[in-house]
Amino acid sequence: MKQIRNEKYKENIIQENDIFVCAFGYEKRSLYLFDKIKSKMQNDNILVFFFDDYSDKKKINELKRNEVNCIESTYNSGQSVQNTICSFVEKKRKDNSELRVHIDYSSMPRSWYYNLPILLNKYKGKTYFWYVVGKYPIDYTAYPTAGIDTYTVIGKPSLRTEERRVHVFGLSYDFIRTKAIISEIDPDSYITCNAYDRENAERGENVNKLNQQIISKAVGELSFYFEDFSFMFSKLCEIAIEYSNIGSITFVPDGPKPLIFAMSLVVLYLNKEGISGIHIHRNDQCQNYVDVAPSDIILGFSV
Repeated sequence: MKQIRNEKYKENIIQENDIFVCAFGYEKRSLYLFDKIKSKMQNDNILVFFFDDYSDKKKINELKRNEVNCIESTYNSGQSVQNTICSFVEKKRKDNSELRVHIDYSSMPRSWYYNLPILLNKYKGKTYFWYVVGKYPIDYTAYPTAGIDTYTVIGKPSLRTEERRVHVFGLSYDFIRTKAIISEIDPDSYITCNAYDRENAERGENVNKLNQQIISKAVGELSFYFEDFSFMFSKLCEIAIEYSNIGSITFVPDGPKPLIFAMSLVVLYLNKEGISGIHIHRNDQCQNYVDVAPSDIILGFSV
C-alpha cells in the first residue's frame, strides 16, 4: 500500500474531474461536504449511496435527474458497496491515467470503508479519505447503546491457544456495549484506545470518565488526536508488531470513525499471522440514532 499522509481540506483540493463518493444518512453532516463541492464537479463523477430509510427521496430524485449516480444501500451491504465503488473507479479510469478519488466516510458504516485503501491501491493516482467532525450533544445519556448483534473477524488470528493474547479496545460513549464485549471476549489482558480532535479535548476527557472502570483494568492506555491519522496509524502498527512477536493481538475498533478506520486498517496493512480484528455489528433493534450536525472541521488523509 502507498504511504499514508495527513491532508488538510482546502476549497480547491477536490477538482472538477476528480471522483467523489459519499453516503447520505440520518446525520445532518452526511450532506455537508457534498453540498460544498457539488457545484464544481462533473455530476457523473459523483457516486452517492443513500440508506434505504433515508427520508429525503425528493432530493435523490432530483440528483438522478441531474445525472448524479445514486444507489440505495442497507447498513450491512458493505461488500456490495465496496464492489460498486471499485467498479465505478475502474469505469472512470481512462487508459492508464492517474485518478484522484475522494471518499467522504463521515456517515458510512465501518464495513463500507475499512478496507477501501487496500482495494483502491491497485489504481494509479491518489485516494483521499475525508471525515467531517460532528457537533455532538452535550448530554452523554443521549447516546443510546448500539447493542451487540454479530461479529466479523478480519486479519489472521493465531490458532495457538498457548500464546499470550492481548486485545486493543477502542473507547466511545457507549461504555455499556464495551463492557459487554469485554465480558464476552474475556481477554487475557487489554489496552484501551481513545481518540478525539485537538479542538475538543473535553470530548476525550468525557469518554475517559465514562470508561474509567474499563481503563482501570487495562495494562495500557492510548490517546490520539485523530486529525493526525498518519501518526495514529503508525503507532498502532508498532504496537501490533510488538505484541504479535510475543503472542497475538486483536483490535476491537470503536469510537470516532478515524480511530475505527486506523484500528481496522492496521490489521489489513500488516497482514501478519497473530494480528486480527473483530468488528462488532450493532443490534438492529437499537434504533435510537443520534443526529450529528456538522462542524466546520474536515479532516483527511490520502493513500
